[in-house]
Amino acid sequence: MKKKLRRLGEETFFDLVELQRADNLAQSGEFRFRQENFDYLEKTAKEILKENECFSLRSLCVNGNDMIALGFCGKEIGKILDFLVEAVIEKEAENERDALLSLAKSEKERIRQGT
Repeated sequence: MKKKLRRLGEETFFDLVELQRADNLAQSGEFRFRQENFDYLEKTAKEILKENECFSLRSLCVNGNDMIALGFCGKEIGKILDFLVEAVIEKEAENERDALLSLAKSEKERIRQGT
């Protein structure tokens, strides 16, 4: 869910759910059970937003300036920030400043090698 919110953005995510809901309502009545899925998607996304869970660069506890301070430059900054968001989404790291800075340091060489 967080990955979809990240990829689409909040507004587009909810617009897409509403579009899918309307499309489903236009189909045969035997498929109306899918409305529960759309309810679940909407409810879960709203909970993620309400709890300020990390799913985007904006909600990450570190930023580009922190990465510059660690010695990253240019495109490396975006790569490491994307990596950190994914690590938080996948629950491989906590969205906590010290933990993310430590993870960024350990990933620095891998990113520089382009792997």
